[in-house]
Amino acid sequence: MVNYSIIIPHRGAPELLHRLLVSIPQRPDVQVIVIEDPEGRGGGYARNQALPQATGRWLLFADADDFYAEGFLDVLDAYASRTDLDVVYFGFQMLAADTLTPEPIVTADYIQAFDGSQQAEERIRFGINSPWCKMIRASLVADNDIRFDETSIANDRFFSLQVGYHAKGIAVDKHILYNYLHYPASQTNRQWNRAKVRDLLAVNIRSNAFLKAIGHPHLRRWLPNLWLEALRTHAYRRFWLLTYSYLADHRHFQNIRNNVSVSTYRRA
Repeated sequence: MVNYSIIIPHRGAPELLHRLLVSIPQRPDVQVIVIEDPEGRGGGYARNQALPQATGRWLLFADADDFYAEGFLDVLDAYASRTDLDVVYFGFQMLAADTLTPEPIVTADYIQAFDGSQQAEERIRFGINSPWCKMIRASLVADNDIRFDETSIANDRFFSLQVGYHAKGIAVDKHILYNYLHYPASQTNRQWNRAKVRDLLAVNIRSNAFLKAIGHPHLRRWLPNLWLEALRTHAYRRFWLLTYSYLADHRHFQNIRNNVSVSTYRRA
């Protein structure tokens, strides 16, 4: 029986992919699915292609330039047989890509500070976008037809919101099991264009509308933070692209708000 299906989108970084694969134990109950994306259609597209191929009872996701901590499956094995859980959220750390030294990241603190309270659980369920710090029951994704957005950015945001919403039982394990590589802002700022900014705005507006529809408006992200973050990192091109897109595509964004309702995402 396959317990774990690990899904990895990959495009043009074989040496980094090798490091990730070496960090995954070779076990008969582990299925590793590497989806090549030579055309650059994005992680959301690649993960959606992999989902029908997954045969494991649990889904794990990894980015090709990241890697797992030693013994991560030994920790997850303690949860694999539990029938009362739909998601296990686990600890991770962000490392500088060039030096592999730890850097601060707020969402990692959500897991380390988890105290079992309702507020802490809401922050875990709806505040952590990345799929790679979650072990998700495959039937939860299949039964609720949860898929990744196939956008140029933030393709995992809405996927993670739906997982958090539909999951009945969750567990939080504070062991650091995953290493997320962070690249300097100077490398990522050059990649912004109008299509990417439009996707970023659309994903955040849709996510905020969803959180309001399911009764968690207090968890919505304040949209002006996108502009403030651009200024904080001196990404002035992104700042002006955000402004132009928000004004030029206003009707499109309004339609996104109007088309989100809780009935669309009713629990199975």
